[in-house]
Amino acid sequence: MWVRVGLGGLHTRRAALAFFWFSAALGIACATYGFSEPLFFWGGAFVLSAAWYWSSIRWLDRHGEWSRPSD
Repeated sequence: MWVRVGLGGLHTRRAALAFFWFSAALGIACATYGFSEPLFFWGGAFVLSAAWYWSSIRWLDRHGEWSRPSD
């Protein structure tokens, strides 16, 4: 269930990886900018969602099957 919630409506590995990289970059950028504007440190929590995406991707790689994109 946690994988289904983590990946939401993402059906391909490529889409899940895109969300992983976006979340990681956004979290790092917010945490870095937080040194100038402390409120942005809260955006560093996106790193946690990136970790959830990564864990879900790895679990599905090992135990599940990705949907095939339609041509």
